[in-house]
Amino acid sequence: MDLSFNPLDILNGWHPTVLVWNTFFLGMVLYNRWFFHQVTPTPQECRALDSDILVSVLVPARNEGHNIRTCITSLLEQDYPHYEVIVLDDESTDDTGVILQKLAAQDARLKVLRGSTLPSGWHGKAYACHQLAQVAKGKYLLFTDADTVHAPQSVRYLLTTFLKHDADLVTTFPYQLVGTWSEKLLVSFMLRLGYFFLPFSFVCDLRKPLALACGQYLAVKAEPYHKIGGHGRVKDTVTEDVPLSRVYKKEGLKIIWFEGSRAVSCRMYRNLNELWQGFSRSYYDGFGSPLMLLGFLCVLLVGMLSPFVFLGLWVFGKGSWQPVVLELVLLLLARWVLLDQWKEPWWLLIAHPVSIVATFVIAVNSWRIRQLKQVTWRGRTLS
Repeated sequence: MDLSFNPLDILNGWHPTVLVWNTFFLGMVLYNRWFFHQVTPTPQECRALDSDILVSVLVPARNEGHNIRTCITSLLEQDYPHYEVIVLDDESTDDTGVILQKLAAQDARLKVLRGSTLPSGWHGKAYACHQLAQVAKGKYLLFTDADTVHAPQSVRYLLTTFLKHDADLVTTFPYQLVGTWSEKLLVSFMLRLGYFFLPFSFVCDLRKPLALACGQYLAVKAEPYHKIGGHGRVKDTVTEDVPLSRVYKKEGLKIIWFEGSRAVSCRMYRNLNELWQGFSRSYYDGFGSPLMLLGFLCVLLVGMLSPFVFLGLWVFGKGSWQPVVLELVLLLLARWVLLDQWKEPWWLLIAHPVSIVATFVIAVNSWRIRQLKQVTWRGRTLS
């Protein structure tokens, strides 16, 4: 009896599992693309919107001197007539406040607030959003980051989505603007990994527990937002968006996630260091627990990275080519569907394994710094 142990036999035994995962990934991205087509208002619907509902656009800004002028200018050029823009300068130490005062002097529709000192028990962005919500007059409140750039129809898309679906919270991923190689490899991939794993229709279904939101563009109906306590419900979380969406689901309030690349764009980070720090700060919150993160990492390795490991083994004469080709075709076809949807370059298909490995490392680092119970962002330490 041959009792010899061959690791390659174990690896080759994973082919059926990997094939199932890659079939699932392709099916999920196709389903999500169809779903967003159904839920997102058409440009014609947005242009036809005839309403006098006031929308408050609220921008928390801390040390955003290099972004704030572009963001606010785009917001002041909206083609929807009934809105206000309020920006909170959250104790910036750069020229953010000076730029805002100049912009406010040029356009009376812009109101600038000076943020108060962060109280004990609160984290920065949640408190900034809380202060903005207290002075907003709109029936709907759009919280949007200072590094976003809004198309002229951004508020129309938002309000049309609210009215079309009778939603309590509306959110989207902005189109991601990228410049450096690290941004191209990682930003869109890391933000949109959920398209491979999650049916976004579940986010919009009150019967399902799945809750997600993106703080770059997160809007709420004012009345239920204030009724449930607003950002005060997530005042001690490092990131506020996904935790707030979980509060909404728990309260039985309706979330709609639409495809917003026509409405808003964003350049989150401008170099590898910013990207590393930013995603390490926030990525863990998308999972909510170490167990969920561990499951994600396992699927990332088995479902996404292993086809490239098998390819390497086949190149060196270890294994059969047929299952490897099928797995790679399914996986890369799923990635191509997303690249095509957002008009991103095809060469990212070749770089796919690099994106996977880098995502794995950043996700582990995000968990690591949470265990240290201390996160630093924009000059503040978030304990």
